[in-house]
Amino acid sequence: MESLADTIDPTNRTTNTYRATFRLLFEPRSPELSWSGHAHARKKVSWIAGLDLAAIKRVAKAHDTTVTTVMLAAVSRALTEYLDTHGDRRVSDINLMVPMSIEPVADELPEELGNHLTIILMRLPLGIDDADELIDAIATSMSRVRYSFEPHVNFATMLGVAVTPGPVARAVVDLLANKTVGQLTSVPGPVSTVRIAGTPVEGILGWVPMSGDQAFGICIFSYNGKVSVGIATDAGLVPDPGEVAGMIEDKFATFAGWDEED
Repeated sequence: MESLADTIDPTNRTTNTYRATFRLLFEPRSPELSWSGHAHARKKVSWIAGLDLAAIKRVAKAHDTTVTTVMLAAVSRALTEYLDTHGDRRVSDINLMVPMSIEPVADELPEELGNHLTIILMRLPLGIDDADELIDAIATSMSRVRYSFEPHVNFATMLGVAVTPGPVARAVVDLLANKTVGQLTSVPGPVSTVRIAGTPVEGILGWVPMSGDQAFGICIFSYNGKVSVGIATDAGLVPDPGEVAGMIEDKFATFAGWDEED
C-alpha cells in the first residue's frame, strides 16, 4: 500500500485515507534498534531552551517550507546521528505518534470546551543527507496526513477503545503505540510575554507522556520569539536524553539560512 501511495499525488484524499487505514491496522511493530525493548517506569528528561525562532524562520524561508518542517528535519538528522553513534543499521524511516486537533483552531475559545484531540502515525524519514530532499520528504509525509481522513478515523477508533473494558483498551493502546518509537508534539505558544500574578514568564518547557514500549517523547514549543524542545526518554532504553538534546540543537546550524542576518 505504501509503494502504491508513493506513485500517486500526495494530495489525493482517497488514497491517503486508505493508506492511513492500512497502516493503522497492519503497520508492524517498530523495528528493533538500540532504543528498542520493554519500557520501564523510570523516565529521564532533558531540554533545549532559547532557540531563536527568527533563525528557524530564516531556514524555513531558505528552503521554502514551514517552521514545523524545519524542526522535524533537525529531529530527523539528530536521530539518524544517534543511531549511527550507537552502531545501529540504517533505516529509511521511523513512525512517531503525533497528537492532532480535529477541530479548527480559532482565536476565541468555543462556547463548550472539550477534548477533540486524536493521534496520527507520522512517518519520519531518516538518513537523507541532502537538506532539500529531506525537507521535501517530510513535507510529503505531512501532506498525506493533511489530505486524508486519518485524524477522523483514528479519533473514531479512540472513542471505540474508550468504551471497551480496561484490559482490552490497554492492549489496543499498546498495539498502536508500539508501531512508533515515541511521541512528538509541536505547539505554537504565545507570541509575546505573558504574566502570572504580575510576574513575566521567561520561558516555557514541556514534556510528553509515552505509551506502550515507546522510547522517547519530544515536545516542541514556541514562546515569545524562542523555541524550546523537551526530550523525555525511558531510562532503560535511552539512558541519556541530553545526548539526544545536544544532537537536535547542533543540527539547526547544518541548514542554509541559520547563520544569516535578517
